[in-house]
Amino acid sequence: MAILVSEKLGAAEGACEEMAGFKFERRHFPIVYYIWTKLLAGKNEILLRISNNWHRH
Repeated sequence: MAILVSEKLGAAEGACEEMAGFKFERRHFPIVYYIWTKLLAGKNEILLRISNNWHRH
């Protein structure tokens, strides 16, 4: 299970980096990282919206 989450997170990080133009790093966004991992399954549009909001602020 942990391996699957890691693979999904890697893919999500890549998408986030392309869409928002920045590198999503756990040490910088621990709370967002936690939410990100909890919502990963089938909620990519919400995750991208969250990451884009963080990028703007």
